Amino acid sequence: MRLCEIFLLLFKRITNRLLLVHMRCLYCFILLLFLPAFFVQAQLDPDLEQSINSMIRKQQYKYGNPIIQVGVIQADRSQLFLWGDEPKSTVPDSLLMFELGATTKIFSAIIMMGLAKDSIINIEGPISEFLPDSISNAKLDNITFSSLASHTSGMMRYPYNLRFSHWNQDNLYRDYTDEKLLEFLERYTFKQSEDSKKKKYCPYKYSDAGYGLLGYLMETASGKTYSELLDLYIKKPLKLKATDVITPTMQHLASPTDLKGEPASNWIFDSMEATAGLASNLYEMMVFAAAILNQEVPQYFSSTMQLISCTEMQYLKAGYGWHIFMANRKDPLVYTHAGNTGGYSSYIAINPSNKTAVVLLSNSNARVDQLGIDLLNLISGR
Repeated sequence: MRLCEIFLLLFKRITNRLLLVHMRCLYCFILLLFLPAFFVQAQLDPDLEQSINSMIRKQQYKYGNPIIQVGVIQADRSQLFLWGDEPKSTVPDSLLMFELGATTKIFSAIIMMGLAKDSIINIEGPISEFLPDSISNAKLDNITFSSLASHTSGMMRYPYNLRFSHWNQDNLYRDYTDEKLLEFLERYTFKQSEDSKKKKYCPYKYSDAGYGLLGYLMETASGKTYSELLDLYIKKPLKLKATDVITPTMQHLASPTDLKGEPASNWIFDSMEATAGLASNLYEMMVFAAAILNQEVPQYFSSTMQLISCTEMQYLKAGYGWHIFMANRKDPLVYTHAGNTGGYSSYIAINPSNKTAVVLLSNSNARVDQLGIDLLNLISGR
């Protein structure tokens, strides 16, 4: 290769890199103009900041998460911790997109309560009203929107006709359509647990299938897509832009990786979006967490945070979309949910009593919920 060709190649690479840097700076400048109040508040105590960085470093070293992003709110202080980098990204790291996995269920429950507010559905009414006449499964008559959203419908974890191996989460819901969901409903037989005869029986049974069905019902009842409902009941009130259902053309997604650090696939949804189908970024998840923490949300948001059911753990209750850790038998302490897909993990926890919250996003299948719990305990002084 001639010397001039080498020079031109190097010049092209340098200018391309500079262009990426300048684009990211431009996004940062625009972002600063519209930051919510919590982003311009005082940062955390330096010793606490050091402890948080140390805990993130240990997670990255032990489990190999390429990128870990953490947002922390402690009363009137907040801070973002951005570990790892997406080299080809043209946006600030806090605007990188991550699949939320099951954390999506919080958003789905809020949409449900929004529809109830607008009298489009009755959460205690039977779901059969919104199913096709061809579905003749009488067992479905006893299921309500409320029981689906609180995991008390008795529905199994995954639809039996889902192409799925528990150890292979590569694009779990690909090609699973509404037609297959309805086929599952027509043939599914609810088996009553022997424990249901006991005095202290707890009906809680975590169900992705139940939330997939909830999404289908909300779309049918409203005549809108899940994405349109998300926009109406969550994105517009909070002025969110990027959070949305994962699509093959979604921009700024961090590169997904599996437990071995190998490239993984993005999950694509033909149905079941309400169970695990959203992607978001740290910036918008922090806006979401801060709005709920400071009660700067419509009432139907807060309606999801009521205690609905026991779970298999004594001090863990179920709300609508939220899992709720209890301070004692009566008083809620922390509202939380974790998510995991083939190449991402997420976690959110909110403690209204002491005005603390954490949000974690990672582009790895290695879970971050334990790190999130430890971080919340740290900033809460426990």
